[in-house]
Amino acid sequence: MYTVGRCLIRDWRQKLDMTQEELAHISGVNRSNISKYENDYSKPELKNLKNIAAVFNCHIEDLYEWKKSRRTQSR
Repeated sequence: MYTVGRCLIRDWRQKLDMTQEELAHISGVNRSNISKYENDYSKPELKNLKNIAAVFNCHIEDLYEWKKSRRTQSR
């Protein structure tokens, strides 16, 4: 099983030498929301994730780190 880790939007954006303003303009996502996502102050809606992933030409899953979690056994 996996859990969602750190948001990687900033990493993707910086790889493309793109500002938050540029990403906002291209994706149609408000710049302040992008900042909130990058700083883990809020979680993006699915439609915003789709738009951001389209800009980066990646899958939504690529926008986050994934951590393997240990399964807990219930008794």
